[in-house]
Amino acid sequence: MDLILATWNVRTLKRPGALHALKRQLELYRVEIAEIQEMRWPGNGILESGDWTVFFSGSNDGSGMAGTGFLVNRKRKEAVIGFKPVNERISTLRLRSQFFNITLVCVYAPTEDADEEEKERFYEKLEEVVDEIAHHDVKILLGDLNAKIGREERFQSVIGKESLHSESNDNGRRVIDLAVRKDMIISSTQKQRKNIKKATWCSPDGVTSNQIDHILIDKRHCTDITNVESCRGADINSDHYMVRIGCRQRIAVTNNKRAKTQARFDVAKLKEEAVSHRYEECLKNYLEQKEDAWNTEGVEGKWSILKESVIGAAREVVGSRKKEIQARWFDEECITAIERRNRARMKMIQRKTRGTVEDYRSERRIADKLCRRKKRAYEKQQLESIEEHYGRGEMRKFYKKIREDKKGFQPRAVYCKDKLGNMIGDEQGIKRRWREHFDEVLNHGQQETETAYDDVRTVQEEVGRPMPYEVKEAIKDLANNKAPGLDLITAELVKKGGDMFVQRMHALINEIWLEEKMPEEWSIGIICPVHKKGDKMECRNYRGITLLSILFKVFAKILAKRMTPLIECNIGEYQCGYRPGRSTVDHIFTIRQILEKCYEFDVNRYILISNRHMTLSVG
Repeated sequence: MDLILATWNVRTLKRPGALHALKRQLELYRVEIAEIQEMRWPGNGILESGDWTVFFSGSNDGSGMAGTGFLVNRKRKEAVIGFKPVNERISTLRLRSQFFNITLVCVYAPTEDADEEEKERFYEKLEEVVDEIAHHDVKILLGDLNAKIGREERFQSVIGKESLHSESNDNGRRVIDLAVRKDMIISSTQKQRKNIKKATWCSPDGVTSNQIDHILIDKRHCTDITNVESCRGADINSDHYMVRIGCRQRIAVTNNKRAKTQARFDVAKLKEEAVSHRYEECLKNYLEQKEDAWNTEGVEGKWSILKESVIGAAREVVGSRKKEIQARWFDEECITAIERRNRARMKMIQRKTRGTVEDYRSERRIADKLCRRKKRAYEKQQLESIEEHYGRGEMRKFYKKIREDKKGFQPRAVYCKDKLGNMIGDEQGIKRRWREHFDEVLNHGQQETETAYDDVRTVQEEVGRPMPYEVKEAIKDLANNKAPGLDLITAELVKKGGDMFVQRMHALINEIWLEEKMPEEWSIGIICPVHKKGDKMECRNYRGITLLSILFKVFAKILAKRMTPLIECNIGEYQCGYRPGRSTVDHIFTIRQILEKCYEFDVNRYILISNRHMTLSVG
């Protein structure tokens, strides 16, 4: 089965609805990997949009010019092992294949009228990028080269006889020179087809057509390109045609089944008194139905009954929280307008008259205005929502919306890198890499020595079982709006459980207290990586936050409250972290004052830091 590639200069993806329209066209023509030029997106990165992963490389000067990138369909996501954003005119994507890895080079060359220096810089950089590609990789260079390739006899071994033009322009000769030096051929002028299938650009007046988008491939792999054709029917409001390429390579195929995610409970409903009362009664009924089993079960059985009762009552009363859909402004009305524009364009291409041209321009204006109006209305609705939250006193939602609008769109990392720097795209491979990373970080050098706690005094005294009021206080101290653990039970569900739930929770804690054994699920945590700095695909640029069971935190709070008076006797006065009435800010302020005075009076500073305490010596 051939790999279907495409290259397309879309002019811009900053127009409202442009990315949605592009994805629909790629799906219509069954394209699996598309090389895009003139995206005009600033910076570089990777983001996921529906069934597609977008790799983009743009300028960092804020000009919003040029820009290249790739769109990879979900079923080819696992094949990607590398992406390199070189600059706004060049980017590379590496794919894993059965026999040879493939490196795609997406290029957007300067125009024929550009300065000689700019052209020289571009082709020097392009040669440098091609030279850095692994020797055994299949190199495929494609994109908008702004080059007319002729049919000169002396170059026919490289260019063939099927070009739309008879003579090469300056950019064309540069492309031919590059192909000769790198032992490549220009496949776009090798394949026989009709002239209308060769043109890749049409002038605004619709009279002049040129073939300026090309595909270059290593000579020894030239037979891998099976077909090259321009798709005039594909429309994204650009003066370039999409060039569709068939490539005979065996690429890894991803299983199309999506992983099911567990929906979170809509605990915000519990703020309503009626819902809260109904949830408490429902949970009480669940617990009463399993009273006989409760009296005969041990720790694991009691925990299972308690968990199933809470989850059952939550599903019945509060239900699941609905996931917000991004770009909700792009609706069926926008899709219909774009389809009307596409049909008008097809009529204009098939029979160009004054009427068909005017119809196409009219439909294009209507579609563009509709998308802009829909997006403005959506943004206005978001502002009104922020004002509404403020007026109702819903400060958490108010500040959350402001923070989201201030940050703007934040692409989610959909790949990670292994130790060798190769990209991993399959779900199981990503999980294995994260497990390997956190195993090295958290379990490295954790062997305890016998003398580690020799100087800690041991306190032995009779400690009674936890009392019901301690359970109530621990539940009351739980913080709201926190992520749940593996069991999906949130603090809000625990707080609204009622007296019978507290009784059962107290009985479970007493059982744990006597048997000295916790439920196994309490020892399992979900590690969530939080990006701190640098490349989002590097695991070392994240710190992990572990989510534990909320009911385990109730038990932990009871233990912590009982242990605090005993621990205070073993902690030195220098320790201020996580102690009531103290703060490390005081220590930091003291050190800063000393450093400022030493600098003011030109006094040497000597700081000695040890594991047990910190001593500041000034001389």
